[in-house]
Formats: sequence, C-alpha cells, structure tokens
Amino acid sequence: MSKASKTDKEKMMTDQELIDLCSADKERGFAQLMRAFREPIYWHIRRMVVSHSDAEDVFQEVWVNVYRYIGRFEGASSLKTWLYRIATNEALRFIGKAAAHRHESESELLLGRNTSTSTTRCSSACRKPSSACPTSSGWCSTCATTTT
Repeated sequence: MSKASKTDKEKMMTDQELIDLCSADKERGFAQLMRAFREPIYWHIRRMVVSHSDAEDVFQEVWVNVYRYIGRFEGASSLKTWLYRIATNEALRFIGKAAAHRHESESELLLGRNTSTSTTRCSSACRKPSSACPTSSGWCSTCATTTT
C-alpha cells in the first residue's frame, strides 16, 4: 500500500474506529486523531482568538485536554462536534482571561493604582511593567519603546 493511499484511508476512519484505536493504543490513536483534525481545529481557534501565537497556545491546551479526556468521550455527539466544543471552550476561556486581565490593568491605571512590583511602565499602549521587559536595556518587545 502506498503512503498516499494509507493516509487517505486513515482520514476516512469513522469516529468509532478512532475511539477504538485510542482505547487500544492511546499514542497511535491520538496521533491519528491529530492528523485528522489538526488543521480544521487550528483554524477554528484562530478565527476566535485572531493572533497566531495565541491560537497556538489555545491549540496546545485543546490537544492536552483531548488526550486527557478521550477515554470519557461518550458518543452522544460526533467526535468532530466533541473536539470543536473543547476547542471553542478553550478559546472562550482564553478570551475571557485576556479580557479580564486587560480590564484589570486598565482599571488600575485609571485609578492610579499599580499592583505590580515596579511602578515604571513601558508605554500607555503596552502597559507592561518595565520589569517584564525581556532586556536589561528597558526596551519592550511589545511596543518597541523605551521605558520611562
């Protein structure tokens, strides 16, 4: 069997075949699951969180959860639906966490409070404490301005 035809056959595995493979050989089953759904899941997440680096972070969390909970898949929905639900939940969790962090930072600035250990910030656009800048020169990689 050629490599191309094997790949085509693997993509056509049913939900039950994928679940059975995960039960019999978790590593191999998980790898097959990732091959089948990696790209559509990534783009689903990317549409929600927009940034490539954020999408990669969420994507990794999705697959950690899938690996952890694949044994709990009950089959009440399709495997695709289950995977998309995990991806959606992780993306929404990420968005909510980012929004809460942004809101907290903005509130602290508006109230003149600074709960970080450093009172110096890069710029008003960045709002990162200068201690969070990656270099000792005080340049922030996010806003590319010097700290004040």
